[in-house]
This record gives sequence, structure tokens and C-alpha cells, in this order.
Amino acid sequence: MQSGGQDSDGNRYRNAGEMWEQEVATPSAKDCWYTKGIDYWNKVDATVDGVLGGFGRISPNDLKHSNAFLQQVMGEAIARAKEEGRELVVADCGAGVGRITKGLLSKHFTEVDVIEPVEHFLSQAKVLLRDCGAKVNFLLVPLQEVTVQPDRYDVVWIQWCIGHLTDDDCVAFLQICAQSLKPGGLIVVSAAQAEAKPTSATLSAVRV
Repeated sequence: MQSGGQDSDGNRYRNAGEMWEQEVATPSAKDCWYTKGIDYWNKVDATVDGVLGGFGRISPNDLKHSNAFLQQVMGEAIARAKEEGRELVVADCGAGVGRITKGLLSKHFTEVDVIEPVEHFLSQAKVLLRDCGAKVNFLLVPLQEVTVQPDRYDVVWIQWCIGHLTDDDCVAFLQICAQSLKPGGLIVVSAAQAEAKPTSATLSAVRV
């Protein structure tokens, strides 16, 4: 059963469905939803601490557990690709300033598509990832406008950003991700747990 809640303007909703009906009832309303999101992030410092809402100190621990998870679900495939000299490509979705690419993905993949809708975050990512060891492509694209890239990715990594999409756009985005995977590729979704202090995350992987 869905529970109700309150938004930042004090409006109360009986459930998530009621909230979406009011927030994105028309195409222009949906555009406004995403514009407000970008407007918020445009005011945030382009730093790890800014992107993580003042909790930059959790980044090392998050990277440690994310690495362990990646090794669990794809460690053998990564090792085999390196032995065979085969390139591995990953998408870092909602990449912010490139924290995950620098601290994790660039260490295991030969090419990374850094996908981020906030321009000053992407500009900082270009600085942060200048010598990260992988080929990096920087794409200024919101997740709801990502298009299919057939057979491109071994992994699509989605960390702490999927909740910014409307329900319909979330489903469509995941379908696009699935269609962009190589055979046997993975979609990894990481989401912060709903606690007073976001010190942990839940990671899930789906093989398509």
C-alpha cells in the first residue's frame, strides 16, 4: 500500500500517484518539473560535497562498497575482457562531477560515457577526469532524453539519480538502457536509503 507525504511547498498527497497527477498532468507541467530540478542543481557547488548534499565524507565508503558489488556481479567478465584485450564500455548516468567514474568505473572499463544534465557539473567532470586512465565521452543530456545506443554498453551505472524521473520516464529510460546493452550486459541501480543521514545505499543489478 502506498503511503502519503508532503512536498517542499507544504502540499500534501495521499500517495505518489496523486502527486504525479498534479505535478505532471500536462507536457508543460512535466517540463516545469524538470526545469525546477535543473534550477536547483544549478545553484549547487560543483564539488563532491555539493553533489552529495553536504555528505561528501561518505564517498570513500560508498566507492568501496560499490567496487565490491561490481566485482561480485561482473568481476569474472572484467578479468576475462582484460585477458583477451577486449574493451569494456560503461555509461555513468547522472554522473554529477564524475565521482563514480573517477573512483570506480575508470578503473575497470576502457571507455565511459559520462551523462549529466547540469552544465557546470559536467564542466567540472572534464577537469576531474582529465587523467583518469579511461577514454571519457561527456554528454550534456538529461536522463529523460537519452536515446538508444544499440549494443554499446557492457554496464549502465545509475547512481542516486533515478528518483528525479517521473514514473513514466523512469520506465522508458530503463527500457532505453536495456536496448543499449551488449548481450549479457548489466543495468546497475544504486539508491540511497531513506534515513536521516544517507550513509548507506542499496545496489541492484539486472542482466539483460
